[in-house]
Amino acid sequence: MTGFRFATPAALYLLWLVPAIAGWWFLVLRRREQSLSRFVSAKMRERLGPKSTVRRDAAQAAVFLAAFLLMIIAAARPQWGMREEMVYQKSRDLVVALDVSRSMLASDVHPNRLERAKADVLDLIRELRGDRIALLAFRRTGVLLCPLTTDHAFLRQTLDMISTESAPRGETDLGDAITKALAAFEPGEGSHKAIILISDGEDLAGKGVEAAERAGKAGIPIFTVGIGSRAGSRIPDPAAGSGGFLRHRGEDVLTRLNDNVLYQIAEKSGGAYVPLETAGMATVTLGTLYRDHLRRVAARETAESLQSRYIERFQVFLLPGVLLMILALSMGRGRPAVRRLSPETGIHPEGPGPAARPAALHASARLLIAACVASAFATALAQPSSNQQQDAAQSAAGKNQSRQQHAEHPSARPIRSAGRGRDAANAARQLYNSGRYEEAAQAYLDAAKEMPANVSRPFRYNAAVSFYRAGRYSEAADILRSLALEEDSARPRFYEGLGEALYRAAAHAQGTNEAQTAAAKAANLRAAGEAFRGTLRMGGSHDGPAGRNLAAVLAKLPDAEREARQADILSRYGNTPAPQIAAQMLAQQRDIIRDATLALTNDSPAFITLMERLAEKQAANADLWIPLKSKILQALEAAASDTNAQQQAAALAASIEATRDRMKGAAAAFRDLDTEGYASARLAEDNVYMFWKAIAPFDMILQEDILRQTNIIDAVSADPPPDALRCRAVQGEQNEAADLTRLFIERFSQTVPEGGLPQPSTATTNGNGDAQCAITAETRHRILELAAAAQTSQKEASDLLSEARPEPAREKARRAHELLRQIEQLLPRNQSDSTAPQQQRQDQQQQEEQRQENQQQNSEESRQQEQQEPSEQQAEQPQEEHAGEQKKEQDEEQMSKDEIRRLLERALNREKEHLEEKQRLRTQYIAPSPTEKDW
Repeated sequence: MTGFRFATPAALYLLWLVPAIAGWWFLVLRRREQSLSRFVSAKMRERLGPKSTVRRDAAQAAVFLAAFLLMIIAAARPQWGMREEMVYQKSRDLVVALDVSRSMLASDVHPNRLERAKADVLDLIRELRGDRIALLAFRRTGVLLCPLTTDHAFLRQTLDMISTESAPRGETDLGDAITKALAAFEPGEGSHKAIILISDGEDLAGKGVEAAERAGKAGIPIFTVGIGSRAGSRIPDPAAGSGGFLRHRGEDVLTRLNDNVLYQIAEKSGGAYVPLETAGMATVTLGTLYRDHLRRVAARETAESLQSRYIERFQVFLLPGVLLMILALSMGRGRPAVRRLSPETGIHPEGPGPAARPAALHASARLLIAACVASAFATALAQPSSNQQQDAAQSAAGKNQSRQQHAEHPSARPIRSAGRGRDAANAARQLYNSGRYEEAAQAYLDAAKEMPANVSRPFRYNAAVSFYRAGRYSEAADILRSLALEEDSARPRFYEGLGEALYRAAAHAQGTNEAQTAAAKAANLRAAGEAFRGTLRMGGSHDGPAGRNLAAVLAKLPDAEREARQADILSRYGNTPAPQIAAQMLAQQRDIIRDATLALTNDSPAFITLMERLAEKQAANADLWIPLKSKILQALEAAASDTNAQQQAAALAASIEATRDRMKGAAAAFRDLDTEGYASARLAEDNVYMFWKAIAPFDMILQEDILRQTNIIDAVSADPPPDALRCRAVQGEQNEAADLTRLFIERFSQTVPEGGLPQPSTATTNGNGDAQCAITAETRHRILELAAAAQTSQKEASDLLSEARPEPAREKARRAHELLRQIEQLLPRNQSDSTAPQQQRQDQQQQEEQRQENQQQNSEESRQQEQQEPSEQQAEQPQEEHAGEQKKEQDEEQMSKDEIRRLLERALNREKEHLEEKQRLRTQYIAPSPTEKDW
């Protein structure tokens, strides 16, 4: 009995009543016996009444307690065993069109019409359960502020920002609002769609009723919500100051609720009109509108999932409990049975007659029948019948059946054909019966070539069955797919056969390599699921073979898709060295962090799209760990005799899995529009960087070192100069750059021997991805000297930054940068070009111009500061300027990827300025013409 549990374990607290009732019953019986023994002797009791009933009372108590115990267990709903059920998620599509014209500022509804409408929309959002909702603001035209989404948190944030400036100025046009709301829906039938129009009904353009008729023809009802009073109210005018009201042609503008227009719009579209006339009608909200009207809108199936649920077993305890309870009641004393005297003898007959039977016996019989019916009904609701379980166990797609079993399945038998092709079909049937399935299939196809479509379908179907029996599932699926696309009463059978053929094709999928095989398997399973769905859409039962087969396909599809994705990645990165994969992953993770910063500061409706793209990129980048882990396992097998290597590789593999899980978590957070995804992505970047740093060859280390050193120079050259806190932050970057220089020295010394590397005939690559090119002994010695000097300058710059002296630290940082550049020039050109990440270099070239502009701007300030320094620094100035010019020429081909941060700050500032300018243009008041009604 696996998976045993109680669904309502709180009912088990009633078990303490069992011993309590038993004790009470014992005390009652004992007290009764004691009371009788005080007044009547035992011999006299036998003469005055029936024999002792102690045993009968004890048996009745035991039966009653057992019944009570079983009923308590049944109330706790015991469950064991599992069954799979297909769960369908249904939702509606709603578009809320909110009037934001200036008439909505009228205060006849507290605090004003617009704020009351926003509060009602929030009430509507709280009532939604899985429904998608969009938000549209309108005045002269409609503006879609939030597309259809289930992210109600983002919708509330958008709703909170709505004002009268959320839509273009002009005369209120309800017709355009309805048109824009219809365009916000996805194409398709409109049975699950509805529009909620919130307005005071002043349709100054007069096009609302006409647009409502179009919505009615599309099957999309419009539920209008009238807000305001019929008596009317003046419109506050912010431009006129506090207490001023909007005036038109010298008179105050009076706005009234025009419920006639709203009623016509609702009537023409098949919706309903709900008035919110006064401030006192707080009980009428959009929540009540949803409960009373919108729930009647048919919901469509948007998602389906296979869920495992426990099987209810309460009836196993309920039925015995009811029977024992009836038995306990029948064991009571009750009233004496009335016996009739025989008219002949004057004595009692042997037993009671029908009229003399106790009434309790009839009541017990009726209660027993009711208990049996209730238990049987509960059993039918709690679990499927035995026949259904047997059918589920014999599902064609869920079990490995033999060919004989497939032959007995209705969709695996040739159907009898008739008409002109009967003679040709007889020969094909003989081939089929003799087991020559491929020849039979070809014979059926030959017989169907010159037949009309309605006559040839049986031949083609029989050919598909023959191919299926021959194990050529793809050919069978092609024929069944063409049959399923034709109008015919047997289409459900064609779809079911197509699903079975594709399922078998997935099991026997083959390709030129492992990736193609896995992809073909996943594609066939996906197509099989669609075929079984087609059967269900055409009236098939979810409890029948199609429903069980669909459940089996959906259970295997996620694993197949995951295997296909892994095989594809391994095939694409199988020959790529691990350091290059790690470098690519690091570059992409930094791009994700940059894009996440931009997305999280974007308040437009594009926020959802940006976050979904980030989720896709993050998930794809996490998959790059698959080839990396594969290469680590290969290294583990190569070092099987080295215990330390095995332990290191195992620890590294565990760290990879943890980082991959973190990246998957970031992707899930981005998909859910959760800002916590940014923090997870940053942590993942740190882990990727440490992994890359552990395996990168010396030339990649040098490139990263140059990038960081360039970024440090820009940070200490900022205007105004960095303060002490910023200097400490830059010091951390400088220490990391110095550590990279140390790693470069170690790995360069290990890779290039003291005698240097000869020039090979053809460029080769070692296991670490290092291109083996000519490096002489003198070049090696010179490179190590420059690296040591660069490391010394980096340490000196770090010490100066710890003292909050950015200007001398900048000179030391520049000196270290120049030395690193000289090392880059000494290395063979293909040495650095062959292993540098391509994406990284593209980003460097895109940002080179921006960095050079900053250097030119800082150069003038640097010269002015150097002129005020002591004469010793003045003597060094020409050399520094000359070095700066050389560095600028060398930097033309290289750009630090870490300078994305600085470029990102500029982009954010430009975005902020753009938004401020856009808001300023929106709020700028433009006086309307004398004939324009802007309210």
